[in-house]
Parts: sequence; C-alpha cells; structure tokens
Amino acid sequence: MDTLSEFEQFQNEKNSLENESADLEDEQKQLKAMLRTVYEKIIQELKNKNGAKREANGDLQVKVDELQAELDKLSMPAGVLEKVGAVVSESVEEPKAANEAGEPSEEESSLAMSVDEEPEESINKEQDTKKHRFF
Repeated sequence: MDTLSEFEQFQNEKNSLENESADLEDEQKQLKAMLRTVYEKIIQELKNKNGAKREANGDLQVKVDELQAELDKLSMPAGVLEKVGAVVSESVEEPKAANEAGEPSEEESSLAMSVDEEPEESINKEQDTKKHRFF
C-alpha cells in the first residue's frame, strides 16, 4: 500500500503543478493584455502631445509669416521708392491729356520730391560716416 499512496501523492502533486501552470498561463495572458493596454495609452498620450506641439508649431509659423510680411513691408520702401520714381518720371515725360501744360499733378510732384530728397540724405549720411571713420 505504500506504493499506492505514493502514486496518489505523485498524482496529486502533478495535478497541483498542472493547475499552477494553467494559472500562470492565465496570469501571463492578463499581464500581456495589461502591457498592451499601457502601451496603447502611452502611444495615445504621445500622439496627443505631438498633436499639441504640431498645433503650437503651426501657430508659431503663422506668427513668423505675419512678422516676416510686416518686415517685408517695412524694408520694402527702398525698392518701392525706385519704382515710384520710375513711374513718376514716366508720367512726367508723358503728360496726361487732361494736363496738356506738361506740369505734373501735386501728387506726382510730391512723390518726385520725396524720391529725390531721400537719396541725397542717404548720400550725405554715407559721406559723413566715411569722413568720421578716419578720426
């Protein structure tokens, strides 16, 4: 009978280990599912943060574009003045039918005057700076 009770003990231990193995496999499946869930949450959070960063970058890009346009407007007058001077000189050379006397209108003369005055000022400033460089 010793052998019979010994076999029963082996059988019980075997059954116990099989049950433990099944429990461990179930626990492993649950842990894998939890791991997957946590990864999905992390990925979603990162996507949300990246989306917010993209939106902030977009807002900053819009602001940069606005400021660049403003800068272009502020730095444009030198080129625009040259174009205005060319247009004014053309309009002075070819008087309009309404103004056959050949005199430019008040607007044209003021534009021509402002175009003519600014280069003299910048030339004078350049000459002054050249003079002062040696001293």
